[in-house]
Amino acid sequence: MAKNKERTTINIYDEYFPIYQNIIDKDEWKVGDNLKLFTISVLIGKYICNEKISIENHVKGFLRVKDNAKKDEMVLLKSFAIMESGDINIIKDEDAMFSICEQYTTAGILKLKEWYESKEQDIIETLSEELTEKFNDNTKEFFSKNNN
Repeated sequence: MAKNKERTTINIYDEYFPIYQNIIDKDEWKVGDNLKLFTISVLIGKYICNEKISIENHVKGFLRVKDNAKKDEMVLLKSFAIMESGDINIIKDEDAMFSICEQYTTAGILKLKEWYESKEQDIIETLSEELTEKFNDNTKEFFSKNNN
């Protein structure tokens, strides 16, 4: 039986660390909740930007896996990795699992920064509208494929 591969940290692109820090200090975020910000940026990177950006050779530890292991967002990240890889066994390999998430977080955090800078509307409204629209689009696509 293969041994589980564990990870100490979940990483981000080192150059963009100040962006994460700037955003986490905003009123909308519970101060110091890096896991929530990371999770939201992964979802934005995948479902809004649909862009992977490698962090190879630009790795900066952002949060500790063990400190966050029992949080709801971790379940979401694991589910995301399973869906992306198409293999439930990915949860036995934290390096592979978190690498998938790390590829999407950079595009997501850059989009989140862009939304903050535009100041067109409240960030929570923007997130809600964008993710709801994407969910509705995906639901329509899913049911149209399965009804044919």
